[in-house]
Amino acid sequence: MEKQTYTKYFEVRKKQYDGTEFSCLNDKAPQVLCDFVRDVHRRHFYDIWPNDWIFATIHQAFDDLEENSLEDITIDPDMYNNQLYKWLHENGNAFASAYCDEYMQEFGLETYDLNKILTGGQWLAKDKIYNLVNQFMQEQKETQ
Repeated sequence: MEKQTYTKYFEVRKKQYDGTEFSCLNDKAPQVLCDFVRDVHRRHFYDIWPNDWIFATIHQAFDDLEENSLEDITIDPDMYNNQLYKWLHENGNAFASAYCDEYMQEFGLETYDLNKILTGGQWLAKDKIYNLVNQFMQEQKETQ
């Protein structure tokens, strides 16, 4: 049986107004994948649709998980503070602050170190996406 690949349904485009790159699904993407991506935004990221960071992370998760198992992947938050601050700035009211709060509660973190909070919150959000993508791929494999 041939291994299903989903990264072929993603593409990176540039925004016309500022030239920044973003991930999106191409016109050949199956409806089940479109529904999955929309569901991730709606159910797990407070109905933010579409969101460049979520799309890019889903795209990266498919890319990583098509090559490796979830257990073999290290999910890392952004390395640089300016990237974390940008993530919070662009997504703070949408979902980033909620994931930071959840991270602090889940791990009993009692700190006022903003960098630790942002790092943990972004890691938790990425971990959620990777687990959802992994689950989706497993379910699709079972239905083939």
